[in-house]
Amino acid sequence: MAELDFLKEEGSSFCQELESLQLASCHLNNLVEALNIVLTNRLEHTREYDMLLTINQAILGHNDELQLRSNRVLELLQHPHAD
Repeated sequence: MAELDFLKEEGSSFCQELESLQLASCHLNNLVEALNIVLTNRLEHTREYDMLLTINQAILGHNDELQLRSNRVLELLQHPHAD
């Protein structure tokens, strides 16, 4: 699609937004991993631990999906016919 070629240009605002999205996702992943360490060290033998650990794992799962999808979009922009 020639009308979308501007999306593929290096440094386009769309590519920059995707890269920013990936960076934010990496930061979120780091924060959740740090939270997991705190949960394990402080709450391991409490009732709240299982609930908070489940929430923590759900956030990590959604964040992983976000990273995979943004990587896929970047790949499609770089190689549009590589399905």
